[in-house]
Amino acid sequence: MLGYPFWLSLTQGSAWDHSVQKEMHAHYLRNAVKIEKGDLLEIQELAKSLKIAIYLGIIERPNNRGGHSIYGALVYISSDGEIKSVHRTLQPTYEERLT
Repeated sequence: MLGYPFWLSLTQGSAWDHSVQKEMHAHYLRNAVKIEKGDLLEIQELAKSLKIAIYLGIIERPNNRGGHSIYGALVYISSDGEIKSVHRTLQPTYEERLT
């Protein structure tokens, strides 16, 4: 799972035709979490087996929003292993919007 797209501030993040940027963006998208496809099932099972609640920061690519955008999100997984809430970034930063 990936975090904030920090590389954009350190490189020429908007140089879309640059091969390194293309690969970095592609890698970021490939590794974004798809909750609907079960990407968090292992963590959900862990929460259930240990009887603990988990708050997890992720980069999410939700299908129910078209699957074309990514969001910084905070996922709450209850001690019974269920996803109870997903809070997505409402106002993305410049770097997040670039990505």
